[in-house]
Amino acid sequence: MTGVELQEAWETENGWSVNSTANYTLTSALLGQTPTSVGLTCEAVATYDGVHTTVKNRL
Repeated sequence: MTGVELQEAWETENGWSVNSTANYTLTSALLGQTPTSVGLTCEAVATYDGVHTTVKNRL
């Protein structure tokens, strides 16, 4: 992981969501080191027993 870029955040019915991009370097024997990234959405929901988060690929 080489960094995370946060983008827009918004309030949902049950908590908050934020879009982000995770940047990382993929290393393989054939290609060497290749910088790449993946778009993610993180959702946070508060419940009686704490805060629960989920992370999903954003396609």
